[in-house]
Amino acid sequence: MQTVHQLFLKATGDFFANWYTSTAKHYVISDSQNTISLGKDKLAQLKVKLKDLSDNAEKYVSEFLSADSLWWHLSENEKDTFVSSYLQSGSKLPEIIDQPIRKALGKLGVLLEEYGYNVATKAGSYGDEVSVWNNKNVSPYPTNPAAYYPDSLDWSLDMKALMKRYEELCKLAHEALSNIKRFQKSKIDKQASELWDSI
Repeated sequence: MQTVHQLFLKATGDFFANWYTSTAKHYVISDSQNTISLGKDKLAQLKVKLKDLSDNAEKYVSEFLSADSLWWHLSENEKDTFVSSYLQSGSKLPEIIDQPIRKALGKLGVLLEEYGYNVATKAGSYGDEVSVWNNKNVSPYPTNPAAYYPDSLDWSLDMKALMKRYEELCKLAHEALSNIKRFQKSKIDKQASELWDSI
């Protein structure tokens, strides 16, 4: 499980680096008026900061996806429902991992907002032309919204395949743990019965 977990983190770092660059380019092109008004010097600054963001993608993976509580094999939680937290259904991604990923992607929103693109990462009321990149409308509703990518998101094929494998391994491990607990309980029950019968 740890190997699949590490491979997922690596694939996510690659995804972040590519996503930051391609999404920034989309905003630069779609808000061409702002891009042109920034001029070469400001755009050069934006590009340097974007490169820094992309170059540090693995750092952001670590920052947002390192909590043991996110991963079944590292967590103390052994509830049945926790294993199903990693289930992918159609285009629906596992929320337990998708939400921290969206927070990491929200870092680009902060950068785009700084350079005048129609992105807002702070709480407030905005017009329809502004893309609101925060988690204020995501359950559980935070009192201090954080930068968060809110739109449709398609993980890379590697990420999807690795998460599917992780979920399968969680199920197998959970089943094995359940069998061990049943065996231990049966053993204790048998000892109690033998003790009772011996008296």
